[in-house]
Amino acid sequence: MDKIRKMRKKIRKYADRVDVQVSVLSCLLVVCACVCIFIFNYVITYNSMISSLTKRSEAVYEFLDKSLDKKSFVTLKEKNDMETETYQEMQQMMQTIRETSHIRYLYTASQTPDGTYIYLVDGLSLNSPDFRNPGDKIEAENLPDIKKAYEGKTVLPQKILSTSWGKFSSHTTQFMNM
Repeated sequence: MDKIRKMRKKIRKYADRVDVQVSVLSCLLVVCACVCIFIFNYVITYNSMISSLTKRSEAVYEFLDKSLDKKSFVTLKEKNDMETETYQEMQQMMQTIRETSHIRYLYTASQTPDGTYIYLVDGLSLNSPDFRNPGDKIEAENLPDIKKAYEGKTVLPQKILSTSWGKFSSHTTQFMNM
């Protein structure tokens, strides 16, 4: 007990010194300033990245909107449709766009008469493990954004998503009303 009192007395003696108080206060101010600068820079960088991703997504959409024959999508419903020249041309164009714009996933989808959402044209390489054939069901984790697109809403990247496919941002928009 006596040792504790002596220790407290010694601490108070040092804490009462102005140079110690100034040093502690200076350290606290430096730490606070560093944390504030980090948070400020993080927020600015993150928002800039999201803005850049949005602009890139919109540019890809505008190009696809002008380049793809939308009427051809009506004929694509099942894996056998991959043999058609129309599918092969659209798939090759989407694969080229995906690769040149550094997009991981680029695909079109449709809703069947029974309400199931399916892939139509996937921009991945045909031998990619993530490649989806026309008629394959869309994964449940992608359905909320696709349903919004079918309601006529555009889903822009607002944050980085973490899914079973990895971390990415998503841009979903209605390409045509079928």
